[in-house]
Amino acid sequence: MTITTRFRVSLVVLLFLVLPFAGCSSSGEREPANNRTVSAAKQSTGPWTFSISSFRTFPVPSEIKDNVAFWRNVYGKWSRGEVAIHDDEYMGVIYEVADLPGPTLNGYTAEQKRFVRARKAYYKRRLESLEDKIRAGLSPSRYDRALYDKLTDASGRWAIYGAGDRVRSQRGLRERFRRGLAISGRYDAKFREIFRARGLPGDLAYLPHVESSFQTNARSSVGAAGVWQFMRGTGKLYMTVNGAVDERLDPVTAAEGAASYLGAAYRKLSAVGPWP
Repeated sequence: MTITTRFRVSLVVLLFLVLPFAGCSSSGEREPANNRTVSAAKQSTGPWTFSISSFRTFPVPSEIKDNVAFWRNVYGKWSRGEVAIHDDEYMGVIYEVADLPGPTLNGYTAEQKRFVRARKAYYKRRLESLEDKIRAGLSPSRYDRALYDKLTDASGRWAIYGAGDRVRSQRGLRERFRRGLAISGRYDAKFREIFRARGLPGDLAYLPHVESSFQTNARSSVGAAGVWQFMRGTGKLYMTVNGAVDERLDPVTAAEGAASYLGAAYRKLSAVGPWP
C-alpha cells in the first residue's frame, strides 16, 4: 500500500463524494448526494450504488474540505487532456486548468512535458516576484492581485511565503476513473465480504480506485504492484511474493492482505478512534 504523501490524505473521503457522478460528463454532472440531502439507505447511480453510511464513517472535516474538492475535480471533472497547476499545500489554490497540447495518451508526450514545465516555471517566477514585493513592504500590482487574493484567501499573507516552491501539476483522471468504476463491479462484493469479515468498514473496497484504478497488472515506478499496490517487502508479510509467484497480482488474495494490513494499522494507530 503506497498512500504516503499529503497529496492523498483526503482521497478516501473523496471516493464517497465522487462515485455518484463519476459516470457523468463534465458538461452535465449531477451534484453528489450527501448526508444532509439523502434520506434513503442507498442512492442509485445508474448501475452503481453507494452507501450513505460512508458519509458517517468518512466525514469531511473542514480542514480537508479544499483537498476533497480538489481530488473530486481530478477524478470526476478534469479529463486526461487537462492539467491543473496548483499549490501543493493549499489545495484550494488552483492557478490554472490548462488544455494539454497534442494527442491524449496514457503518459505525457515530450511536447506536453515541456508545456507543463513551462507553465509551472511561469507561476514560480510570478509567485517569487510577488513574495519579493510583499517582503519589501510593497502592495501587489494589478497584475499580481489575482495570485495575491488566491493565497491570502487560503491562509492569509503567510501563504505567499514559499508559494513559488509549492507549485505542482496534476493531470485529470476522469476517464481512467470511469474505466476503473466499470471494472470494480467484478470485485466489489467479494472485497466488502473480506473487509467485513475482519470487522473493517466495507467501503474500504473503494481504495483500489485510488491505488490502481482496478488495473490488475498495475505497477508503479517505485515497485508497487497489483490492484492494491503493495510494495514487495510489505507484500511478503501478507502473501506469497517470490521469484516464481507474486500474489500481489491476484486481486482477491491481495485484498485479504490489504484487510490484514489496514486492520493492523488501525489497531496500532487508533484502536477506539474514527477511521479517518
